Amino acid sequence: MPSRRALLAAAGASLAAGCAYEMPTPTPTPSPTATEEPTPTEPPVCDEVTVSELDFRAATPGTDDGPDEEYVVAVVESEAADPPALVGRIVGCDGPEEVRRELDGEGTYTFEFGPYEVGCVTSVDLGFEGCNG
Repeated sequence: MPSRRALLAAAGASLAAGCAYEMPTPTPTPSPTATEEPTPTEPPVCDEVTVSELDFRAATPGTDDGPDEEYVVAVVESEAADPPALVGRIVGCDGPEEVRRELDGEGTYTFEFGPYEVGCVTSVDLGFEGCNG
């Protein structure tokens, strides 16, 4: 069995001869920089428009409306000089319908959507373009 001194000498000789394993120099991997998305904010006018009333209106007798038709009626209040459009989706028996109505300044607006078959409207979702909720 070789002595400790002989082993150290042999290891030194191997290193001197270039037989030692060289660890590769690690290449630094750049860590991805966190890019923060700006927090979306609602335009100030979103606080100045509301759907103040949402209801159904039966068809009017004596008109072209059928007796089994009704309308969705939305009353909108605007305190904005340049309000966003009223947008939304109404789901009836014929499927979903995307709706949009423009507002022109301050005031009260009444919009009718339809006609729809009585009892067929299952969902009304109205809001304002660019506003959350």
